[in-house]
Amino acid sequence: MILTPFWSQGIGTEAVGQICEIAFRELALERIIGEVFPENQASIRVLEKNGFRLEETKVGCVVKGEWVMDVRVHVRLLLSLFAISSLCEIWKYAIAKGFKTY
Repeated sequence: MILTPFWSQGIGTEAVGQICEIAFRELALERIIGEVFPENQASIRVLEKNGFRLEETKVGCVVKGEWVMDVRVHVRLLLSLFAISSLCEIWKYAIAKGFKTY
């Protein structure tokens, strides 16, 4: 949790990014899950900026006081489909330019 005076300074985005890099590199994780309440747009944006994608919304899965709330489940994979498609484009470019591929 980041104290209010420090909101909107990129601290959360940077922290999540660093944590993800450590988790992938040092812990050899292949998948990281972030759960957030749909009303918390700032936290959703932090996850999105760090490559997390919405996987599902769990409807009515949390009781907070008198409220029953939904939770959005965001996931970041070690090698995203975007990265795979980018690698395919690089490979095609290299072949088109005459680079030798083995």
